[in-house]
Amino acid sequence: MKRWTLSEIWARTPRVVLASFLILFLSILMAGRCWGDEVATNSARILAANLAQGLDHRKKVFVEVLDLTREMPVADIDDAKQMIEAQFRGHGFHVSEDSSYDLKVRFTLSRDNARWLWIADYENEGTHAVLMEPFERLSLDAESWLSRAHLDRELVFTGNSPILDFACTGPQQSKECGQVLVLYSDRVMLMSSEKNYPHASIGEDNPPSRDLRGKLRLSGSEFEARIQDMNCPGNLEIVGMTRCSATGGVWRFSGADGVTASTLITANQNWFTWQNSRRPTGAAVKRDGFYSIAGLTVNGEPAWISSGTDGNARIVSNKSSEILGTASGWGSELATVKTNCGNGWQILATRQRDRTEPDAITVYEWNGTEFRALTDPLEMDGSVVVLWSNEDGGPARAVVRNLKTGNYEAYLLKVGCSQ
Repeated sequence: MKRWTLSEIWARTPRVVLASFLILFLSILMAGRCWGDEVATNSARILAANLAQGLDHRKKVFVEVLDLTREMPVADIDDAKQMIEAQFRGHGFHVSEDSSYDLKVRFTLSRDNARWLWIADYENEGTHAVLMEPFERLSLDAESWLSRAHLDRELVFTGNSPILDFACTGPQQSKECGQVLVLYSDRVMLMSSEKNYPHASIGEDNPPSRDLRGKLRLSGSEFEARIQDMNCPGNLEIVGMTRCSATGGVWRFSGADGVTASTLITANQNWFTWQNSRRPTGAAVKRDGFYSIAGLTVNGEPAWISSGTDGNARIVSNKSSEILGTASGWGSELATVKTNCGNGWQILATRQRDRTEPDAITVYEWNGTEFRALTDPLEMDGSVVVLWSNEDGGPARAVVRNLKTGNYEAYLLKVGCSQ
């Protein structure tokens, strides 16, 4: 049997085929390195989650990350640090960026001849503790890589009056927002210069409040403006004819697979309670008040996630009313988005802060046992005063009060897959 030399193979093989093979081979090598770095970041996340579960979340924590191997790119080390901090925030910790901390945790990346290793060590109440998380950097953790996501914001409108909600009037599948319908505390207005900004006064009977709640629902040219216990149906072609009527404080939210949730807005307050407090079996269900609610699916079944007035976010089965999972340390505003990333539904949540601090929004996912941060926090230019889900699972809507300008900024928030 004749043995071919490399020069003979090269001479007899089409150049395009060999070039394609080389490109594919190099791509695999590069992908292996990227996936390996993703494994390192994911291992840091796992270690941070395990550590956070055993510590007092009321303490302010400072995170330091060191790379003794000097083999990880600086950007990947930074990614690991941000992922670690996101995990601590997801468990209710306040992460400090300066010396005003109660607990300092050092994460060190090391290795021996056989494996890579994350080491977390800290001093807590006079006791030194160490946790470790080994991993194989070259293993292709495709599931983790495919489940990563990114959060993008698109500014669609800004103004100096408080905005309760807004809606894009462009076609549903269009990338353009079109004209913007804006809900203020005292009026609803279509931002159309061609039509001379048609508007209708609403909500005159509502008591003045900086926490007034309002929400827009748009279907074709028909819209519904909710403001406290008033319902104001209208049409984009005749916005000025919009009229309101009392609803008794009932708000209905649309969730996944067409389910709805009936809630009551608390009088003179900005939170809701469940209108139906019983399971289908008739057994009573204790349900606390909440600021925000959004629909999603868990294991193929419709569910709800809400941000409770007690500081805890809860996932609740729509069918059984059972609490499936709880998170602490999130802010009061949340929404959900349906995507092709991870398990298909992502949760957007603000962080805990007061009205004088800039806010940030992180994308989380519930994997059946825990909430996992899929993105680094997206820093905003002020406090998030409104965060609503889109009824079809599309981009979420956020209104931010810019701390520098004082203006109210309306954003569309879009979650995309990182692959």
